[in-house]
Amino acid sequence: MNTKYDGLWLSARERLTRYGEFDAAYTSARAYNYANDDQIPFEYSPIDPNNLRLEYGPPPNDQRHRLVFSGIANLPYKFRFSPIWTIASGVPMDILLPDGSERIPTIQRNAGGRQFRSTRELNAFIEKTNAAGGVYETTSGSTGYVTLPLVSDGARFNDSFNSLDFRLNRTLKFGDRWSVDLIGEAFNIFNVTNILGTGNLNYSGFATALSLARNNPGFSSSFGKPVSTAGGVFGSGGPRAFQFAARAHF
Repeated sequence: MNTKYDGLWLSARERLTRYGEFDAAYTSARAYNYANDDQIPFEYSPIDPNNLRLEYGPPPNDQRHRLVFSGIANLPYKFRFSPIWTIASGVPMDILLPDGSERIPTIQRNAGGRQFRSTRELNAFIEKTNAAGGVYETTSGSTGYVTLPLVSDGARFNDSFNSLDFRLNRTLKFGDRWSVDLIGEAFNIFNVTNILGTGNLNYSGFATALSLARNNPGFSSSFGKPVSTAGGVFGSGGPRAFQFAARAHF
């Protein structure tokens, strides 16, 4: 897919002679392309195959701001301490029809957090759309106009990212050929909850479909609720975790 990028990249490095080094990097960027998926067949087909400009929008991993601090500290007894602290802004999210079959055809792809910055803006769009007769749907065996439910004030489009990870390692040498690396790692040591997905279909980590509430069809109680966190079990941004390892070289 043809992806357009623009932004600003800044980085700095300070070497502290025998004590180690410190790095800092900041990225401010925007990206646009024509599909959430980079493989065919696409999960969500184009709204109009004859007009792909309707698909142009930010990709699901469009992170506008990202700040990373990292370094290496040479400690006594030949230990090496390597922290990395990542802070980033949220990514956008698609806003799908109530049945989750495709995005609302009259809005930009990944409009949550980009075209719409708040639930008030989204609800204003929904009210205006419903007043004009709703949106035309041709999926799930039905054809015709459908009205959209409003979303709760607590619905969210994305979450910021904050994770401090580190590694502590020590190399033990045995003669000229043998060595063993002892490694200890910690992920997200402040145990920050980072809502984020793992795939292109919903990288935001929040429920994207305007699913109808059972007791109030004019309202979507699930939209914008957290559904997944970053990092998995052992990974940056996931729940706080520790792991230990040994690696032999010969």
